[in-house]
Amino acid sequence: RADVKTLPELRAALREYIPLRQQADKEDPVKKAERALIGRDIPGFFPTPRAAIDEMIDRADIQPGMRVLEPSAGKGDILDALRERHPDAEATGIEHNSSLAEINRLKGHNVEQSDFTQHTPNGDGYDRIVMNPPFENGQDAQHVQKAYDLLKPGGKLVAIMSEGPFFRQAKKDAEFRDWLQSVGGEAEQMDEGSFAGNDSFRQTGVRTRMVTITKGDAADADDDTDLHVSDDDNAVADQHATRLAEQIKRAETPPGLTGNEVEEEMGRIANLTKPQLAAVMRKAGMIVMGKWGAGEMRTRIKNGLD
Repeated sequence: RADVKTLPELRAALREYIPLRQQADKEDPVKKAERALIGRDIPGFFPTPRAAIDEMIDRADIQPGMRVLEPSAGKGDILDALRERHPDAEATGIEHNSSLAEINRLKGHNVEQSDFTQHTPNGDGYDRIVMNPPFENGQDAQHVQKAYDLLKPGGKLVAIMSEGPFFRQAKKDAEFRDWLQSVGGEAEQMDEGSFAGNDSFRQTGVRTRMVTITKGDAADADDDTDLHVSDDDNAVADQHATRLAEQIKRAETPPGLTGNEVEEEMGRIANLTKPQLAAVMRKAGMIVMGKWGAGEMRTRIKNGLD
């Protein structure tokens, strides 16, 4: 208790107390802006839980000085973690929604308010892209393909996607799976309920996958993803790919391709031409992508041939 006995002492005490009380009552503008988001219907806005963010950043392997893009910044959770874990990286965000972009600015992030699908980077692109794009209407697949185009050669992309593009039979989803296979991407199912925990700002039970793609160097002579594959090559590859994929799915001793049936199929495809072999890798990998992922599929087939 203050030892106030006279009116002048009371006035002096109040002069000191009132500014302190006003300062305490002044709310943090970031927290105020984030609280204002509660209950608002913002399409595609499902902030990434911290555990998932940390996993994405671990996989991204960010090095000092790298240019890193977050193309769907939301309220800045991924950018927060990037600044905390990699303060020496050059992180940039893009956010279409004005309220969310303002929150990022209040946090001190470098954020461009625009449509990511129309984004053109300064310079030759980004070293790393870490993203949780909107899922509605297949936007996640569209955004991942756009992001890949913005990577420098040797750059890496880590994205969270919905399960939809990996099982829907629509033409655009099938084309996305084929594209992801062709660039050596990997898609790993995340734990069920990854966005439904207590730390989720907006909870959802949608199933998700974490996609990782490393963009190859155009000068890499060992890269067979751009080989021209003719219709005849595809016809030859179809029969081998289907049979091989089914045998691989039954194999219980990864990472090598073992078992009599698999080894027998390996003997058959070892005699294929390089374009035919590339087609087998893409087709077989697409069939079993849900189990292993495209990049791992390619590695296992190659290991089996060595």
